Amino acid sequence: MEKVSVLVVEDQQLWQEIIREELESFNCQVDIAENYRDAKKKLINHTYDLITLDMALSPDEENLTVAASSGWRLLVNQLKHDFPGTTIVVISASFGDAPQRAFDLNRNYGVRYFMTKNDFDPITLKTWVDEIREFKGRGGRPEISYNDLLKLYQEQLMIQKINKVEAEKQKAKHGIDVPPIILHSIDEYDKEITRIQAEIVRLEKLMN
Repeated sequence: MEKVSVLVVEDQQLWQEIIREELESFNCQVDIAENYRDAKKKLINHTYDLITLDMALSPDEENLTVAASSGWRLLVNQLKHDFPGTTIVVISASFGDAPQRAFDLNRNYGVRYFMTKNDFDPITLKTWVDEIREFKGRGGRPEISYNDLLKLYQEQLMIQKINKVEAEKQKAKHGIDVPPIILHSIDEYDKEITRIQAEIVRLEKLMN
């Protein structure tokens, strides 16, 4: 069985060992980076098949929005542009709105999969590794399927509609004296809903 090379970017020793142990049981060669700077150093001398990223490598980053850390943004953008053959997944505790995060991670950063630490599942991790190993044997990398992408868009559409409803409730509370920021938010939600609906239509045509 061909080995899959993996870089685990994780600062907590417990999670380093959990992820390493599972990956090594799947015949993976595993390196550990405790921070984004360490990860970049390892990438100088090695190209990995799979990289797992923790989005928040310090306690103060844990509740920030997706990719709020400048280190995270710099690293994931480097991976996206310099290592297109590497599959990127996120295993992190810093998820609030999971569908929103999944959508943003895939659309903006090319992240293939994500998993919260609370829902850590070795079977899912093995599925990712097996998929990478299969495509590695073919000389390629797994791409997100139309079905998976459609699901992300549908979840994101639902979120944006809910956000718009909440903004309209705030508008109604203010009567005629509506703060401009609320009107702007509603306009932005409308634009995003229209864009996502167009993407869903496009994907559905591609799938038929």
